[in-house]
Amino acid sequence: MKILKVLIVLCSLSLLSSSFADDDYEEHYEKNHIYRSLKYLDLKKEQNTKIRDILIEYKKDYQKYLDLLYSKRLNLQKIMQSETFDKEKYIKISNEINMYFIEIEADKFNKIHGVLTPKQRVKFSYFLGEKHSD
Repeated sequence: MKILKVLIVLCSLSLLSSSFADDDYEEHYEKNHIYRSLKYLDLKKEQNTKIRDILIEYKKDYQKYLDLLYSKRLNLQKIMQSETFDKEKYIKISNEINMYFIEIEADKFNKIHGVLTPKQRVKFSYFLGEKHSD
């Protein structure tokens, strides 16, 4: 019986510690992901700060996009559940979702473009090609 209690405690501690490890990894990844991704650009301190600010702003815009996406998906679900399928309305809502994302993405890249040197822009353009070909 004592062995069973010990095993239960060890299993509980193991599960508990692994859940903390995941949280630590996510926090570490989110904080350092930006800098790891752009390290190859050899940014100056001022550029790094500007790009960090751009990406922080983008993160807020992206959250707005996710909110929009959620609300619009509810509308798409209603269209699908209705007696008749309204193709034009479905296309219109889908285009609104896509255009909003394209606009915030283009805004982000426009701002980053203004911070980078011509040489860094070339390097960054190759990174974008690799990232989008996955």
